[in-house]
Amino acid sequence: ALGSTATGMSLLIGQVTLLDEMGATKQRLRAVPKPSRRGLRKVAILSLVAAGKWRPAQDPHPVGVGVLGEIETDLSGTNIYAVKIEGDSMAPLYHDGEVLFVDPDQIPGQRDLGIFKRVEDEAVCFKQLVLGEDGRKLLHSFNPDKRRHPDIDLRPGDKPKGRVVAPVRKGK
Repeated sequence: ALGSTATGMSLLIGQVTLLDEMGATKQRLRAVPKPSRRGLRKVAILSLVAAGKWRPAQDPHPVGVGVLGEIETDLSGTNIYAVKIEGDSMAPLYHDGEVLFVDPDQIPGQRDLGIFKRVEDEAVCFKQLVLGEDGRKLLHSFNPDKRRHPDIDLRPGDKPKGRVVAPVRKGK
């Protein structure tokens, strides 16, 4: 029951359940909060975000309008938005099709989950920020298949675009 949301989005909402657990990370645009029922507000689901390789950011819409619709939350934070995971590099903890709430006003620190943007082509990805043994900043995948999902060097100019503040899980 999202009212004016896109067809299909209400189907997605019917299949997800918000966890009480706080996760630890998205991109450049922000979602404008929209009033909703029972103290909830709607935030935009801006784009797909790769859990794996870098993916071009898709957001031709104005601030507050999501490419993939809207989702309700009671999370605080003026600029919180949502993204939908694509890929399996963050499995077994985060899965393809799940939605993440991101606060662009919070910068991910060591071991936080975040959305990161590559400087040369503005592609984005969802990863955990870690420090390598040599002090390099790495974007870490949880998937144990490191041949398919190696850690990625965070290079000068690459930027964190927000910290994941909560996941939405598919219902069982």
